[in-house]
Amino acid sequence: PTTPSHPSEIFRRATSSASEILRGLTTFRRRKRKDLVVVTNLNQLYLQAHALHPLIIEKVQDIATKSGALLSARKDQENPSQNFAEFIRWNDALADPSVASRVKWASLKGRERAVQKMVRGYKGDCSKLVDICRQALIFESVSQLHLALEAIDADQDLNVCRVKNSLTQEYNAMSTAGYRQVIVNLMLCSKKARRLGLEWHVVEVQLTLRAFAELRNADGHRRYVSFRDNRAR
Repeated sequence: PTTPSHPSEIFRRATSSASEILRGLTTFRRRKRKDLVVVTNLNQLYLQAHALHPLIIEKVQDIATKSGALLSARKDQENPSQNFAEFIRWNDALADPSVASRVKWASLKGRERAVQKMVRGYKGDCSKLVDICRQALIFESVSQLHLALEAIDADQDLNVCRVKNSLTQEYNAMSTAGYRQVIVNLMLCSKKARRLGLEWHVVEVQLTLRAFAELRNADGHRRYVSFRDNRAR
């Protein structure tokens, strides 16, 4: 694999080639919603997240189809020591079950990390955890990322709660060790979700440019965890 460019160079190229799209991200429409039902029991949150997990995967698959997104791939069994990120285009996976089987879907957030985040950032209030159930999409261009946002905005089964856009020039990337992405927190209000009583559970969908996602190998993640722990986040 090629060595990824420095994050600042990635950002410069993205913003210079698609500045009008980035301006659109900052004004991304958020739907109005009713007050959330507060859940203050961590076990209950995990039960909800576990039940919602397959439904979010289905929805993310639909978004990936419409935007041409990539998904993280499992390590090659013949080369388990590889230390670089590998990706699969979801549209290719649809045409080949053997390719689809290599897609690495995000699991629920680990309980240890959830408790750590709850104590460090939320004063023990687990109701503020909105990323126990999460998935990620990777894009080769900002234009593709914007297509995903349009797909989310047009989907009547999704209720957008918050968009955190760290691709803007105003964002201080020092707080995330230079890493940038778009994070969408949303609620799934499909018939299946409502039948299960899960339409109020907030999940996270991460939208990341490929050049940044390539930095998330094993070594890169360990360095980030060390950076995060030193900041007690």
